[in-house]
Amino acid sequence: MNSLLINFVECKELPCHSSRYLGTPAIPEKWLDEDIFDDDDIFICQINLEELIEFNVPGKKEGMLYFFINLEKGQGKVLLSNEAKLLKVDFNDYDKYVNIDKNYKINFEPNSEVYIDGTKLFGTPVENNDFNSEEDLLLLQIDTLHDNNVFMNDKDYIFQFIIKKTDFAKNNFSNTKLYILTKI
Repeated sequence: MNSLLINFVECKELPCHSSRYLGTPAIPEKWLDEDIFDDDDIFICQINLEELIEFNVPGKKEGMLYFFINLEKGQGKVLLSNEAKLLKVDFNDYDKYVNIDKNYKINFEPNSEVYIDGTKLFGTPVENNDFNSEEDLLLLQIDTLHDNNVFMNDKDYIFQFIIKKTDFAKNNFSNTKLYILTKI
């Protein structure tokens, strides 16, 4: 499957339904009441699935897909919402990481290369021996040393959110695994 490279542009303010990286997510208000977030969860990005229609990618064509990382626990979280009313929440308001409180607009760029470093949706993950292309699907890969990356860009990490193709087909993101790889 071809990948979509992700590039970032810093923006002071973004509309609630825009795809974004870091900064202030726009989430369903009920999530705040459901206590689904840990104090150490970091908002990574939200993807407006309607923005992906022009790229003919598989899966759901509406709603918002959210990615979170908890580095303390080494866990990731992927959530899907179809809520029309979203609330901007100051999620990343601590000083552990540089640029985490800034908003970045996501621009998608189609790519046909199979093995490519960088931050991307879909495609083939780099350097992951646990990936089984028959059963697994790369949802998101973040390469911290990618030219355009601003999150932990002083460290040499690759974060990969990988889901079973059967779960993806059912829009079940609860079993998505986060792999944290270090380059040597």
